[in-house]
Amino acid sequence: MNEYLHLKRQISTRIEVLRDIVDTLRRWDIVDEQTLGVWQGQLEAVRDVCEQSALRIAVVGPVKSGKSTLINALIGRDLLKRGAGIITSFVTRVINNEFPHARIEIKSFDEITSELKRAISMLPFPVERKSSWDLRSPSDRETIREIVGSAIRDKSGGSSPLNPNALLLLSLVEGFENVESYLREGQFILKFGPEELDGHHKFVSNESLAVYVKNTEIHCPIGWIEEPIELADCQGSDSPNPLHLARLQEYLLRSHFVVYVVSSRMGLREADFKLLDLLRALQVFPHTLFVLNVDVDVHTDLGDLRELERRVVDELKWMVESPVVYSFSALAELTRVLGMEADEKEARKLRLWDEVHSDIVRFSKEQFSDFKEHLRSKILQEKAYLLLSSGLGRLRMTASSVHDFAVTQKKLLHSNLEELKRMDLDMKRRRDALMTTLSSLENTVSGLRDTLREELDRAMHVFFNVSSGPVVREILGMIDSYRIAPSYEEKFSDPRRVAAALHAFYAEFRQAIVKFLTETVNLRILDFAKQQEGVLRDRFDQSARAFATLFMVALNDYRKTLEQVELSLQSFEAGDIAPWSPPSDVVPPSFSTFAEDQVLSRGVLLIKYGIGRIGRIFRRFIDKLSGRRRSWEIFVSRDNLDEAVELVKRELREELLYAVRDYRQNFKFQYLYRLIDDGIAHIIREFRVRAELIATDLEKLLDVAQSEGGIKQELLEDLEKAVQVCSAMADELEDLRCAMQIRSCSGNEANHQAGCLPEV
Repeated sequence: MNEYLHLKRQISTRIEVLRDIVDTLRRWDIVDEQTLGVWQGQLEAVRDVCEQSALRIAVVGPVKSGKSTLINALIGRDLLKRGAGIITSFVTRVINNEFPHARIEIKSFDEITSELKRAISMLPFPVERKSSWDLRSPSDRETIREIVGSAIRDKSGGSSPLNPNALLLLSLVEGFENVESYLREGQFILKFGPEELDGHHKFVSNESLAVYVKNTEIHCPIGWIEEPIELADCQGSDSPNPLHLARLQEYLLRSHFVVYVVSSRMGLREADFKLLDLLRALQVFPHTLFVLNVDVDVHTDLGDLRELERRVVDELKWMVESPVVYSFSALAELTRVLGMEADEKEARKLRLWDEVHSDIVRFSKEQFSDFKEHLRSKILQEKAYLLLSSGLGRLRMTASSVHDFAVTQKKLLHSNLEELKRMDLDMKRRRDALMTTLSSLENTVSGLRDTLREELDRAMHVFFNVSSGPVVREILGMIDSYRIAPSYEEKFSDPRRVAAALHAFYAEFRQAIVKFLTETVNLRILDFAKQQEGVLRDRFDQSARAFATLFMVALNDYRKTLEQVELSLQSFEAGDIAPWSPPSDVVPPSFSTFAEDQVLSRGVLLIKYGIGRIGRIFRRFIDKLSGRRRSWEIFVSRDNLDEAVELVKRELREELLYAVRDYRQNFKFQYLYRLIDDGIAHIIREFRVRAELIATDLEKLLDVAQSEGGIKQELLEDLEKAVQVCSAMADELEDLRCAMQIRSCSGNEANHQAGCLPEV
């Protein structure tokens, strides 16, 4: 998309030209500090848009779909670990940078201890209560090893040798000695230079070390794109830990684009449609590309592959209006780009594919090239939109302001000193009146805050209502419908295993609740959040246009004063106000994570309460028996078990209802109210900048007017140059804006107005 690169060059050049002019005027000391600050601030803001932080591209899909291999192929280096473990959940971010280096962020000791306690509480049998667990203690580590051994051997509650909580505990213990020094010294960031870039790979490839990783960041050049981008290798959508999906949701909320990877070996599965439902809730389908990652060995010929591709497209159409799918082998393209550096086994496989499946390999190469070009085009289109919606308008406004200032100063320098002093007093009065109007306008805009809060409070009260809201209905429905598995009947029939079986039931129940909250409730909340963002976007746009009319009245009064000496100001229209977009760092909190931290982390107390209640029931039966022999089947009746299960459910209902109330407050203050405050500040900032850009202070000009004629003539020449350059620049920027909008950005702008992307 050459239009974007052309636009960026044009803007960058004009920023430097305007900086030179502003510096010249500053050296003459005729510009007050406030005006200088506004000019320089606007130019820096445009520079930030040109050199903004990387656009975020989330690469998502099920476990072992080929996400890491795809990113390696895109960066042209085999840097990312391929084949994710089931217990690690960090996001690996690859950032386009000509200076290669890597950073690994280690979890804090408090975070590690919290994970440790949670994993112990989620084991399929009760662990003896301990006031605190400390991995720094050798005895605690040995105790945990014994607990893990019991978890692997234990079969109650359907436990498996692959129990993720047991594996997490084992990895934490085995890896602790390797990270102990970092934790002790508070060194939570590990750095790797260009020569040791592979050092990070060894760290994250070892599961016992990877469990201590919070974030991984790799900087390296990406040859097919000049602009800064961030490719994120995200946790598999079908991870057995539902909180991994919650973390994926959090990253997606801050992403600009999504690349969704589907394995041609597996096709679309249930986990895919759950993740697709999340993307639908986030409204990012217009900015999602789909990759059918081809396993060449499973396809007989190209026709077979194309048939699968058509089937995948048809299935995607149930959720995506016009899915864009590219079919290629990430492994083949990675091996090809690595050349002599490729793994010998994979190189032999590619040579075999070239011989046996040449049509598929050729098709893969073409599709990979098309995919990169399409992704590059989407990235540049997004950056062009940002330049058009913010950078170009700010630059044109600043050029017009400098032009008006220079024209005014040049005109007034030709006035006699007494007339200049009179004009200065008159303009100060007009300027004060303008600023008073601005203050009144700001108060009016601020009043919008209360109105919007009331409106959104009403919508939120309905949505999060603890009696009839959709969130509560779904949560309570899930709890009520959850049934104890028939496999537990036998376990409950053994008096020695009742406590362990009940604990295992609770662990499964709790895991099911977190999964439900993550996959269902979080999505419903995200849907609601996006609706509210759309409401705010419309209200802020309408309000900005209405307030612009009021602002124009005060501005016209100021213009009339300048017209007395045949001066004019830049034009200002309501449509010049930059549209508001939600800031990327303000996102709805995850309800499943909140519930896990606030409620379910205390759930082990509930199960102890349930076990205690069952114990009292047992004792009651023992008293009734009075020494008579009865069968265990009578002793532990189904009614008694149901009573214990219902007790746990009842307590969870109450805890989750409290969680909804608490979360509603977090959602309100951490998310909705912050959006409202940001939008109000945006509108006020837009009007204040315009008022400050047109306000003229003649005090410094009076000093120059009293100086010698030679100095005054030099100033007049510099002012004339500023007038000519800025006048031409303002016209050029307006022409450029119109041309770029027609050629490339009309469709993208519509997508933004629909609320698809976060602000960078």
